Amino acid sequence: MTRHVLISPHDTALFRDGRPFNQDDEGMSLAISQFPPSPSSVAMSVRAALAAGEGWRGGNWTQVNWPGKRDDFTQVLGDGPTDLGKLRFHAPVLRKAGVDYYPVPLMVVKDHEKQVCSRLSPGPEIRTDMGRARMPVTVSKNDCRQWKSLDHYYLSGTTLQAVLEGGLPDPIRGIITIEDMVSREARTGIARDEKSRTSDDGQIYAASHIRLKADAGILAGFVSLQKCTIREVPPSGGWQGE
Repeated sequence: MTRHVLISPHDTALFRDGRPFNQDDEGMSLAISQFPPSPSSVAMSVRAALAAGEGWRGGNWTQVNWPGKRDDFTQVLGDGPTDLGKLRFHAPVLRKAGVDYYPVPLMVVKDHEKQVCSRLSPGPEIRTDMGRARMPVTVSKNDCRQWKSLDHYYLSGTTLQAVLEGGLPDPIRGIITIEDMVSREARTGIARDEKSRTSDDGQIYAASHIRLKADAGILAGFVSLQKCTIREVPPSGGWQGE
């Protein structure tokens, strides 16, 4: 049976991407949170919450023992970032005001100046230096020249179904953006020498966190072949909640 968990951070969150963020960078290091987080970050957060529900309180759970630790712990929750044990995860979706939202399909484009949406379809066959091809063209009769893909825009499930059946979303009310889900907050810090209580040279850094709106969250679905308890857990993302 599929279980769902709604993730709503109490404070700001920083979801890293693959770019380095270390003290070897020249000048001020900057880390910008991505949103939505990667599916692996969401899955590992849920996995850490399941482990916490079984008594885990941090550390490598394959090496740490605690009172009441179940014998089949690693068989149920896995061992390492790629071994998920008996857990299976669904793709996470965004939820706002009780409504689930999904990425806008790439076939939908929008002219933001004229507030008009259109669909892409295969155009007539043409000859290119890579052979014959059918390039995408818009099916709209509107005289628009600024069609843009809707990256980082989202549709409700009802609107997405209408789009998949050949319709178009309302260009104003039918689409939400990342800004409707989160706000960004800047953080600046600097390393400090504990003995002299002065700052170290070249150790300043900055991070751009995200804060989810009061009615926003990330819905994660998972299937466990064995019963597991879930509890609120502070760490989020990474292997074993790191």
